[in-house]
Amino acid sequence: MSYYNKHLLLHSGDKMPQFGLGTYHAENDDNVSNFVSAIVDIGYRHLDTASYYLNEEQIGKALKEVFAKGIKREELFIVTKLWNEDHGRVEEAIKESLKRLDLDYVDLYLMHWPIATKTVGDKTVLDRIPLHKTWKDMEDCVKKGLTRNIGVSNFNFQALNDLLSYAEIRPACNQIELNPYLSQVHFVEWMKSENIHPVAYAPLGKIYLVHNEQDQVLKDPLINSLAQKYNKTPGQILLNWSLARGHAVIPKSAKIERIKENFESQSFELAPEDLEAINKLNRNLRILGHLFVEGIFGTFPIFE
Repeated sequence: MSYYNKHLLLHSGDKMPQFGLGTYHAENDDNVSNFVSAIVDIGYRHLDTASYYLNEEQIGKALKEVFAKGIKREELFIVTKLWNEDHGRVEEAIKESLKRLDLDYVDLYLMHWPIATKTVGDKTVLDRIPLHKTWKDMEDCVKKGLTRNIGVSNFNFQALNDLLSYAEIRPACNQIELNPYLSQVHFVEWMKSENIHPVAYAPLGKIYLVHNEQDQVLKDPLINSLAQKYNKTPGQILLNWSLARGHAVIPKSAKIERIKENFESQSFELAPEDLEAINKLNRNLRILGHLFVEGIFGTFPIFE
């Protein structure tokens, strides 16, 4: 079985490619050719960015080249995100993103974090903008044709369940940190039962943020033994595990060879017993989100 070109059906009827290209830390013009090659030569159709990534202009340049090569706009699924300081100006923020991307609409617009912030002097502090107000403004962006779908990122169960109580347009997905060391099994299954698609970021464990070698899922003995068994890389084993769970996954890389290697993780199927063995690796080890929130907001309770 191959997962190539597999899609996830959204509430709107749109189809989101299950395998996407994350673009965080790809803000230089040097990455434009990588974006073009990823789409035209390798086959990616799902690109994930954010205003915070500072690369929407580079992606816009790449898309212009891609369209000139015959790829149609409707073949691509483009995602960007609302930054924390833009909760009070949602329509303006998405229009600025669209201008940088050189697009008329995006396929999915996400609330990047479940918090609104503002800058006071040289400090970032919480802003008094309730999430229901932000969500209403995002719904208006759908109604105005600026985005086809809306969703969230970094929402825990409580925040997401609360959003469902007032949402007129239900969130298409929740983009969260997911890998075998942070599998979030119950949360993932609950979201799927609500037809909210989990999207895995940091699917390889964000090794540059892990100081303890024992916490690097890419170096886990089981993952490496399975890599040998299937004649694949450890990264491909991890990405294939994400695909087998039925959620979307958006690995990132600045190297075209690794971008191609990641895409090829769709070409095989892990045996049920191997999937079950990987499922048992969970450590509830949160890397990116934990560091991000503690670094800016102290103990602000975004995550359980």
